Amino acid sequence: MTLVYLAVVKRSFAAVFTASALFAVVPSGSLATTSPAYNFPVHVLITNNDVILDRSAAKRGWLAHFYIKNKSTKTIRFEIGGLTSKPVKPGQTGKLGAYMELRGQYTYHVENSKKTPLKDKGGFFEVT
Repeated sequence: MTLVYLAVVKRSFAAVFTASALFAVVPSGSLATTSPAYNFPVHVLITNNDVILDRSAAKRGWLAHFYIKNKSTKTIRFEIGGLTSKPVKPGQTGKLGAYMELRGQYTYHVENSKKTPLKDKGGFFEVT
């Protein structure tokens, strides 16, 4: 009776060991469909007459960092796809981060400190 019990314990231990070894071989992220996030810098220059982005497109899954440089004479905010930066004073810089989760075309614009969009200071940013 002891030999039968010992044989069952050995088989159970072998089954648990095999299952845990197989689990360790399969990487936890191997079933994901999107590649890991890529930190993507976008430099935004704002003047009294224009707003210029050095890039206008990103890939899905990337993390975009919008580095805002205000060279205008007024305090502004930068808005893209519903996300708004903190107020950026003249001559100062700001930052806005956004995870590019959904493909599509997103509008961006510059607002004054009262959150009113400024005329002719906007455009489109595309996520592919």
